Amino acid sequence: DSGSNGDILLARVRPSDAGAYACKGELQSTSNSVGGSIDVSVVEVRVYQPPMIVRGPSTVDNSKALQGRTVEFQCLVEGFPAPQIYWLVDNRSIDANDPDTAAWLGARRLWSRQEAEGGSNTSPPIRMRSLLKVLDFMGGEGEAEGMPSDRWRQVPTFTCEAVLSVPGVAIETTRKSFEPTVVYKPQMSPSWQQDLFATGVLGGSASMVCRADGPDPSEIQLRFMRDSLAVGNNGLSGRVTLTEERGPTFARLTMNLV
Repeated sequence: DSGSNGDILLARVRPSDAGAYACKGELQSTSNSVGGSIDVSVVEVRVYQPPMIVRGPSTVDNSKALQGRTVEFQCLVEGFPAPQIYWLVDNRSIDANDPDTAAWLGARRLWSRQEAEGGSNTSPPIRMRSLLKVLDFMGGEGEAEGMPSDRWRQVPTFTCEAVLSVPGVAIETTRKSFEPTVVYKPQMSPSWQQDLFATGVLGGSASMVCRADGPDPSEIQLRFMRDSLAVGNNGLSGRVTLTEERGPTFARLTMNLV
């Protein structure tokens, strides 16, 4: 819509509206020798779409994060032009190439990549997908190792930040955070090492106890092995009784051999 003062208003802006617009000033006169252009001004219209997080952040396939394993996190963002995606952990920026960042996260190594979903699509909106791979997530190095069962590494909060920068326009930013569900690896309790030794009189019985600690004992599965086979599949069948016990932070398995 063009006003009487020369202003033009674009309603319901579309991607196709982007481009250069020329404003030409002319001096109107009844004399053809006087009339003509006196000035031209060019305005470039840039069309953009603020970034929006459409999926995530989450683990890939919305699976649980296993302590000590490789865990992948994803975030899907759309905007125009293509937005940039950044990751933060506990409000701290992640640099995948910095070993100190990985160590601070309790991981062995970080790896990330960003790509356009659906290939080299340039039509708005553009969807960008970011993957963050954490090797040895909350793993072998850190406060979880050797600590009592009531002290485990705190689950970090992951934040996906989408940034869109358009020349001449304020930077648009949006964030979304989540805390993954972590399955901790069980830890064999040092205080129960004496129970890993058992003696049996020939023709008598023997008892063995195995215990592991973890914040969620329901996730812990204990079993005795002999010669790489589970007990009961190696000639001991019929002479073994197994008793399982679970407490707030531990799981215990007792095997009686008669």
